[in-house]
Amino acid sequence: MKHSRILAFSLVLTLANFDAFSQQMAKPVYMNSDAPIADRVKDVLNRMTVEEKVAQLESFTNKPVVPGMHLETAVEGDHQNDSVLKKYFANGMGTYAFMDEFSGMSGDVLSGAEHRNLLQSWVIKNTRLGIPIMFHGEALHGAMVKGATSFPEAVALGSTWDPTLLQQMFSAVALEERALGNTLVLAPVFDLSRDPRYGRVEEMYSEDPYLVSQLGVAAVLGLQGNGDTLDENHVFATAKHFVHGQPENGTNGGPSDYSEHTMRSIFLYPFERAVKNAHIEAVMPSYNETLGGLPSSANPWLLREVLRKEWGFRGITVSDYSAIEELNTVQGMAADKAAAGVLAFRSGVDMELPEPSTYPSLVDAVKNGKISEADLNETVGRVLSAKFKAGLFENALVDTRRAGREVATADHIRLARKVADEAIVLLKNEGHLLPLNPSSIKTLAVIGPNADKERLGGLLGAARVLCHGPRWH
Repeated sequence: MKHSRILAFSLVLTLANFDAFSQQMAKPVYMNSDAPIADRVKDVLNRMTVEEKVAQLESFTNKPVVPGMHLETAVEGDHQNDSVLKKYFANGMGTYAFMDEFSGMSGDVLSGAEHRNLLQSWVIKNTRLGIPIMFHGEALHGAMVKGATSFPEAVALGSTWDPTLLQQMFSAVALEERALGNTLVLAPVFDLSRDPRYGRVEEMYSEDPYLVSQLGVAAVLGLQGNGDTLDENHVFATAKHFVHGQPENGTNGGPSDYSEHTMRSIFLYPFERAVKNAHIEAVMPSYNETLGGLPSSANPWLLREVLRKEWGFRGITVSDYSAIEELNTVQGMAADKAAAGVLAFRSGVDMELPEPSTYPSLVDAVKNGKISEADLNETVGRVLSAKFKAGLFENALVDTRRAGREVATADHIRLARKVADEAIVLLKNEGHLLPLNPSSIKTLAVIGPNADKERLGGLLGAARVLCHGPRWH
């Protein structure tokens, strides 16, 4: 009798194991978290239509504040807009950004997390393959949403001369971004502030390539962590803007046509360190014309030869906002939007941000033979690989309780104060006026247009988004 019971128990365990094995085998490889990422990418690519592949290279936004962008939004109040989702998201979506958070018009930590869940749930349930969205946001000096911790601007961070402190700071930023639901952030900036007339100096650490590289690498390590895949507390970083250089007359988007020696030894150096030392996941080409008079988004030497072949970059390239469209509308490099999309894709831009403006034309370009499906697969594979590495196929939804618990904590606020203290630069202390002696001061006047205003800096929620002419980032 004892042996019979043992045999029966063994049979039950065997059947249970077989059932679990059968369920695992019945699951598509791309949905199997134990399968290697390369196998998962290959499996899902084999299942995708051209339309579904191109959709992974597109982006969408909510409540735009830039003239000319669409007026349809995927989320309205506390519900999703099914008509917009069916129109634009039927084949999936690569990435998404909440422009109302960018502008400070609306949104907070809790509602932002809830909105991401609304969109993510719809895409997973209503698209054929259920490929999740990779949400992106700004992180120049904090998560860009009301209620997040505000750290000093980049120009102040450069004054700390402290990579360890910056890595600590951006680890906190990454935690808040991930709690909010973002997986990709458009930071840090590796540009050099070499012309004080340039209206974006506040986004840059320094004019020195070495200092920028050291601080930038620290920021990337803080955002991404040290692993090949993301844990639940980190986000992918984006090196930008590749490569502004030193635009003529300090004009944003102006040409920056220097010798190859100057470009490599000065302006490209910080980006090279980001790729080789920090293994950054994303790079954003700049708006302007660079070496050879080519816009960065139409420069295969920059994006394919240098970035990928020479430096070994394996991540994704994401366009600056509307930069691909500007190959047609501003720089005259392409006859129309469709041609601009093909040109940027061939040059090495993987994803179009923030709107599906030119890349929808890639579907016809593949079917007409202007772009090979092999090249499309290679590009889409990089995007899918990033989503697998971020764990989105296993944990696509945001824990809204976490969003309320881990954003703007007391520890993060204390860290922001510490960073601000380290960033202070005293240019002159005539008569040793500073530090002030509280015991000898009865009243203290703070005078000027900023005396009673909180200036949090650009690219931060609840603050004014800096818009430089027609360009954003």
